[in-house]
Amino acid sequence: MSLPPIFIPDTHGQLEALKRLLGQLEQADLLSGRQLVFLGDYLDADTNQTVSALLDYLLELQQAENAVCIAGNHDLFHCDQLHGMPLPSKRR
Repeated sequence: MSLPPIFIPDTHGQLEALKRLLGQLEQADLLSGRQLVFLGDYLDADTNQTVSALLDYLLELQQAENAVCIAGNHDLFHCDQLHGMPLPSKRR
């Protein structure tokens, strides 16, 4: 039987906090054989802080640790604001 995934929400650009959390999980032997699922909001919608290091780190985890990254509303906002990609329309 496989172990359940570990869900990690809302990093908001906090790379060092994420590394500390993953280090604690690894030290407690809770990462082995488990998928990491990042639940979006990697960026903050109200700041222009550089988060490329965080995004690079998440991409590395996707390749090495069987991680999945799901975009959140702040990420979609940045795609719209920075890259001219429209936000999905709201359904009524």
